[in-house]
Amino acid sequence: MRFDLPTLSALSGCLTEHLSDRQIVGVEHGTAGLQLSFHGERFLRLTYGIPAALSLVAGHVGGGEADVPISRADRFLLGAVFVAAEAAQRDRCLWLRLQRPDRDGKPTYGRLYLELIGPRFRAVLASERRGHALGFWQAASDRRAASPGSAYRPPDSDRIIPGEAEVGQLSLGWDEGEQLKRWLTRRLAGATGAIASVACERAHIDQTTPASELSPDQWLHVLEIVQVIYTSPATKCWAWRHAETRQVSVIEPPASIVSQPYESLLGALAEGEESVSTRSDLRLQAIEQFLRRRKGRLEASLAAMQQDITQAETADTVERHGSLLLAAASQIKPGAAVVEIPDPYAEQEQLLRFEIPQGKSVAQEATGLLKLAQKFRRRIQILPLKILETEAQLAGVGDLLQRVDRDNWNSTEEELVALETQMGETQQSGRGRPNSKDERHGARPRRYRTSSGWSVWAGRNNQENDTLTHRLAAQNDYWFHAHGYAGSHVLLRRDGRKQEPDRQALEEAAAVAAYWSKGRTASKVPVVYTMAKYVSKPRGAPAGLAVMKREKTVMVRPELLPEDDDA
Repeated sequence: MRFDLPTLSALSGCLTEHLSDRQIVGVEHGTAGLQLSFHGERFLRLTYGIPAALSLVAGHVGGGEADVPISRADRFLLGAVFVAAEAAQRDRCLWLRLQRPDRDGKPTYGRLYLELIGPRFRAVLASERRGHALGFWQAASDRRAASPGSAYRPPDSDRIIPGEAEVGQLSLGWDEGEQLKRWLTRRLAGATGAIASVACERAHIDQTTPASELSPDQWLHVLEIVQVIYTSPATKCWAWRHAETRQVSVIEPPASIVSQPYESLLGALAEGEESVSTRSDLRLQAIEQFLRRRKGRLEASLAAMQQDITQAETADTVERHGSLLLAAASQIKPGAAVVEIPDPYAEQEQLLRFEIPQGKSVAQEATGLLKLAQKFRRRIQILPLKILETEAQLAGVGDLLQRVDRDNWNSTEEELVALETQMGETQQSGRGRPNSKDERHGARPRRYRTSSGWSVWAGRNNQENDTLTHRLAAQNDYWFHAHGYAGSHVLLRRDGRKQEPDRQALEEAAAVAAYWSKGRTASKVPVVYTMAKYVSKPRGAPAGLAVMKREKTVMVRPELLPEDDDA
């Protein structure tokens, strides 16, 4: 779904009119979207996956997940009262002002920002007073940083706002040969291709005209037209499809676009819920595209590693040549560009020829060859394991591609969500920025508290598992992992305590490790645990692989603990 700025401005007024003073009585969210239930049977739903959408309906849409833990942000939303809505000035962002009392009964305010920038939407709850983020709701595959507690700045841009711009400002900044429609879409705040087409049509200028060819009078006319478009009151609404995206606008599109008229903006949004089959097809398409890109990257990586290992097999020859050249270096005239020395290992008399780069001595070239031989030997130690791992990943991606066949797909919603989660975890490996001293290594572990007050940290992916286990863990912290299942590394942190954790604390931490593993759906899961000092990583092993000693095993039911509010 795509919105333009005039439509978002109209939408903010509609939401204020229909939701003012209503209390949020329900919060549901999962991998597909966020839904807020307001008193009086009004439901605001943000679908942040593919297709991204926003709707305000009078009936429950559903789509939440029962096992999603309640966060601090959820608790703020639940019971908050809607005050007003407002659209951002320069980018596609809408925010809702919410009010709820604190522990002393004094009013506190938060802003729920709805970032409506395709292809994915997301919601961010921020403190109005302090400006820091309280919570994020976004697709698993969304790579934007999402760190509660960090300072939050809503989307902004340097695009031109009609009504504030002058002609001289408008008629600048085009690329060479750039067409007028493209320039208007790129430079006007919150503009879509449809708005640009309308502006060109009303100004009687061909939209394919190069922007550089417009006269000052034509620019003035275009400016007047877009000002009227952006400031005209909204009376009706239109919706249409562009490729696989639904667009909604209070600006009537050109006649060339087949659109559906609505009496109100909310009417268009209420009917904006895609059918289940359409949503599934689009989600499957996104997963398939991701898997094909992933397969291509893995194939390229595998080919490069196989080429590297073939080159590394020459390590003995390179080392021999380096040793011979170093032994002869003292007898060679300085500054020589080409050196030829006999090869004593050849069956027949043969000369080895070396070209010495300008500015390098013979000894330096020989030392470089010896270092290269060492590098090749390290490759021979590391690459076979990486090649096996990549081949296994490539086979797994191939299996998933065979399953993601939109014509024959017959799996459950849970399997679809699992595929999206796997896609998101793969894409998130480099996302985000550490925002506290405990996250100085780039880790953002999930944090919980046991019933007796011990801190529990759980990694989110293989890279973070590595960081958690081998960089952040103290030697006497307890380390947990579900036995026989892929999953998170989990730490029960001592935080300076000298006493040992009791049996209940150990089992509660083990339950977290079971929950964040592939064995989550089992009634009981075996979890191994030991002290972090007895956990190591083999040299050259892939991220997430760990070897332990002196481990013990406990059988637990997969469960989550309360989130650590002090994190």
